[in-house]
Amino acid sequence: MGGGHGPVLFDAIARYADGWMPITGRTSIADRLAPLQARFEAAGRDPGCTTDPDGLINLGREGVGRVLLTIWREDRDEILRNLDAFEHIKDAVYGSR
Repeated sequence: MGGGHGPVLFDAIARYADGWMPITGRTSIADRLAPLQARFEAAGRDPGCTTDPDGLINLGREGVGRVLLTIWREDRDEILRNLDAFEHIKDAVYGSR
C-alpha cells in the first residue's frame, strides 16, 4: 500500500494494511519506524510480523499466499546463516501441509 513515508501514508497503513515494506537504499529507517509504530498503536493494531513457523502456517490457513523474508546483513557469512535459517522455516511450514 502506498509508497514513500509520512503521516498521511502511515495513517492509511495503520488503518488498512498489515505493515510497511520500504524499498530504500538508506542505511537506517529508524526515524521512520517510530512514527509508523505510533500510528499502529493509535489505531489499536499490531502489524504482527513473524518468522515463527506456527505463525506462518496460521497465516497460510488465513489465506496468505506469499511471505517475504528479508536478509538485513550484507556480510557473506551472515547471509548464508540467514538462508540456512530460512530453509528450516520453509521445511517446517511446507512439511506441515
